[in-house]
Amino acid sequence: MTLAVKPRGSIDGQHFHVVVIGGGINGVAVARECARGGKSTLLIEQNDFASGVTSRSTRIIHGGLRYLEHGEIGLVRESLRERERLLRERSHLVHPLHFVLLLNQNGGRNAMKVRAGLWLYQKMSGRKTTANLGEMELKRIERALDAGKRWSLFSYEDAQCEFPERLVAEWLTEAATTFDGSRVAVSAAVVDLGGSNTDWLV
Repeated sequence: MTLAVKPRGSIDGQHFHVVVIGGGINGVAVARECARGGKSTLLIEQNDFASGVTSRSTRIIHGGLRYLEHGEIGLVRESLRERERLLRERSHLVHPLHFVLLLNQNGGRNAMKVRAGLWLYQKMSGRKTTANLGEMELKRIERALDAGKRWSLFSYEDAQCEFPERLVAEWLTEAATTFDGSRVAVSAAVVDLGGSNTDWLV
């Protein structure tokens, strides 16, 4: 495959096993994993790294709670493993975050099922949570919300990366330095793809 990059310059004529187009958190993570796997990797970003959706996200590192409702257990396990790895390996950037889930009597979801789902979610994470607010505190919140309605409140824990740009910067450095043949190119736009050389993977 031939790849035309604008502007060209220092990468002109070089060959890579993997080309990743887009330098958001997902693109940088993919490039990092490829470089760690011993593949010469080119990461191309036309603007600045982490300047798009990554900088405008909720910054929540979730463990796939929303997938649990649809029975996607494998995806939940994978998401939880990644969340725990980030909490362990990037503890200076990723921190536990406590949530309170509010459920009213007309919400269409069974409180018992929600309680069971959150219990399973916590068990699958493999870590001890500190998110339990206690029955008295939850009741106090219920009364403060609306004395005229019945509410069920549940607490659970995920994580947050307040500054994902810093995480991207660390991964970007690793992607560029882990494997000698890997490169990153900023302010570079891909303008054409062509050919069928299987040495390329885009």
